[in-house]
Amino acid sequence: MNIGIVGCGIFGASAALALAQRGHRITVFDRGGPPADDAASADRSKALRFEYGAHCATYVPLVDESRAAYRALAAAHGAPLYIETGVLALARAFDELRHERLSYDFLRAAGRPIALLDPRVAERRFPQFSWEGIAAGTWNPEGGYVRAAEAVRATVAAARALGADIRGSARVADVDERPGAAIVELDGGAAHEFDAVLVCGGPWLGRFLPAEARAARVRPTRQFVTYYRPPSETQAALFEPAVSPSVDVNGFPVWMHDVTDSGWYGMPLQEGLLKVARHEPGEAADPDAPRVVTEADREASRAFVAAHVPAIRPEWYAEDLGCLYAMTDDGHFLVDRVPGATSLFVAGGGSGHGFKMGPAVGRMAADCIEAGGAEAAGATKVAAEFRADAVRTGRVA
Repeated sequence: MNIGIVGCGIFGASAALALAQRGHRITVFDRGGPPADDAASADRSKALRFEYGAHCATYVPLVDESRAAYRALAAAHGAPLYIETGVLALARAFDELRHERLSYDFLRAAGRPIALLDPRVAERRFPQFSWEGIAAGTWNPEGGYVRAAEAVRATVAAARALGADIRGSARVADVDERPGAAIVELDGGAAHEFDAVLVCGGPWLGRFLPAEARAARVRPTRQFVTYYRPPSETQAALFEPAVSPSVDVNGFPVWMHDVTDSGWYGMPLQEGLLKVARHEPGEAADPDAPRVVTEADREASRAFVAAHVPAIRPEWYAEDLGCLYAMTDDGHFLVDRVPGATSLFVAGGGSGHGFKMGPAVGRMAADCIEAGGAEAAGATKVAAEFRADAVRTGRVA
C-alpha cells in the first residue's frame, strides 16, 4: 500500500517504522524537525511506568512491547534511549480502589518485582521526599524514562533506512478522501494521493478530520513542565539514578506523588536538571497560541517541592516549558479508522501518558490500516478501549 502519515511525533514516526517494516510505501509530513520544537515529543524525557491502576491489563502489555522496542532501536541507534531508573509511587491512601494499590496488586499477581514500602523504611531509603501523610510507597525497579526527542529521531532514522520518505517543514492544510484515494493537501496547494492516510496530529488532530467524527473529541489542554538545577556536585549527587536498579538498590528514581489526586511526578537528574511536572489535564488551549507558563504555575511547582520533595530547593528553579496534552474524554488512546471514512485513519489521544507506548501505538496503527479498522483488526491487536466508537467515561492516569 501507498500510505501517507500526517505528523511525525512518536506516534507518527513509530507507525511509519512499523508500516515500512511490513513493506508498505510510506510518506510522512511534519511541520517541523521532526520532531517539531513545540511538539509533545520534543521534551527531554518521558516517564515509562507500568503502574496503570484499574487499567493495568490494557496497558502493561503495551509498555512491555514498547520498552523492548526502545531497547532494540537503541542498539541500532548506537546510544541509549530508555534509561531504567525504577519508579517510586507515593500514596496518601492505599485502600483497595486506589490507583497505587490496584497497580501493586496487579503487578504482584503477574510476578513483577514491585515492592511495598513502609513509609518509615522508605524515608531512610529515599530521604529526598517528605513522607509525612504518606500511607505507603511502591518501588518498581522496572520502569524509568525515555529520552523523548532522541527516541523520535532514532525512529525516524530507522524508518528512513527502510525507504520511508519523511518530510520536515511540510505543513498540512487538509486531509480528505474521494473514491479510491486519500488526499493530503499541503499549504500552498500541493496535493498528494495515497491508498490510505493516517493522521497523528497530536493536539492538532481535530483540525484535519471531519467535524462529525468522534476523533475531533481529542482536544488540546494547556500543561507546563518545570526544571530545577542543583548548584553543586554534592547536591546533584542526591538525584542521580541507580545504575542498575533493583528492589534493594538505592538511587533517585522516576517518581509519582499520589498521581490521581495531586498529579505531581518527576525525573532523576538529566543534563544537570530535575524535571518536576503535573499529570493533570489543564484548561482547553489553542495549539497555535503561545505556550505560556504563568507565575502561578511556577509558584505551584515551588510550593510542591518545598512541601513534598524538600531535597529540591525552590530557589534552584531554572527553567520551564509550556506544553499541551492531546486529551480524549477518558485518557485512552484513539486508534481506528475515522468514522464515516474508508481510507482515513487516526492514531492519537496520547493524553499525557502516551509517549512511553509509542512503538505499540505505531504497531496498532499499522494493524488497523491493514485490516481496515480497529474492529476488523480485533481486540488482541487493537484494544477495544481505543476504538472510535468506544464509550468514553472515567479517566486513565
